[in-house]
Order: sequence, then structure tokens, then C-alpha cells
Amino acid sequence: MGTVIVFYTLASLSDYWDGKLSRRFEVTSEFGKFYDSLVDKVFVLGIFWFLFLLPLFNIYFLFLAIILLRDLVITWLRVVAIRKKRSMSTDFHGKAKTFLQMTAQSLIFLLLLLYSFFLEKVTIAQVSRGEMKEILVERGFGEIFVSVLDGMPNFLLMIVAVVTLYSGVVYLVKNRNILQ
Repeated sequence: MGTVIVFYTLASLSDYWDGKLSRRFEVTSEFGKFYDSLVDKVFVLGIFWFLFLLPLFNIYFLFLAIILLRDLVITWLRVVAIRKKRSMSTDFHGKAKTFLQMTAQSLIFLLLLLYSFFLEKVTIAQVSRGEMKEILVERGFGEIFVSVLDGMPNFLLMIVAVVTLYSGVVYLVKNRNILQ
């Protein structure tokens, strides 16, 4: 699990520094704006899908559907903008959304790391949500604390889904002229 977290962190940091350095040295392009945004979406959605597939979390599909739908609509809008030779740059809401998504993913990965310390003969992919709760309670963690940990992934994803939806609406309103 530690290796996954290291690679995830490196990928997230490289995305941050790639954008920061390209703007600082003024080496941006429409191609770069489009594909950087697209790669961010694929990366974030891939991680959320991975977490969704783990039986440990029982993540609600609705949250993933909101994130996916928003990203498909905004990517489609970017394609329309490119075809009309218009520029669309990411605004504060889009950057905040991506930061929040990656922060939520990081916190969930830290939770996975915590859980992995208490597993002896099975891996994270093999343990169910109920089994993990039992293991933690047996190890002396209080039931309330265990319940808070258990609800954390869906709570974080609910916040991410709301912010993602909001940023999508803001993006559509701000760029509605592209559709005319």
C-alpha cells in the first residue's frame, strides 16, 4: 500500500508542478491546456474507480457518476471550443475542484494505509467493510471512532461531488457563449 501512495503522491505533485512551471515560463498551448485537463480527469476518475471497486469502502456510485458526468460535459465543451477556435482556461473553481478531489483521495489512501497496519494474513482488496470494522474494534478502537472512519470515504466523496457539480455549473454558465 505504501508504494501505491508514493506513486499517487508523485503523480499528483508532478501535475501541480507541470502546470505551475508551464505558466511561469509561459510555455502554454491550447493543446497543453486540453490534454493536461483531460489527463487530470482520467487520473482522478481512475483513482476513484479503484477505490469504488474495493469492497472495504462501499462507496456510493452516485458520487462517481456526478464526477464522471461533470467531466464528460466539460470535456465536450472544451472540444466544442477548440472546434470554434475559442480558448477555455481552467478557472479557480476547476482548480479548487481538482485540489479537493486529490486531497480526498490522499485522505482515503491514508485511511487505507492505517487499515493495512491491522491486517495480518489478508490484503486490503480481500477484506470487507464489516470485517475491517470488527478487526479495529477487536484491536481496541472504540465503535464510534470506527464508525467515523467507516463513513469518512463517502463523506469526503459527497463533499467532492457537490463541489464538482458546482464547479461544472459555474464553468457552463461562464462559457455558455461557446454553445451559441
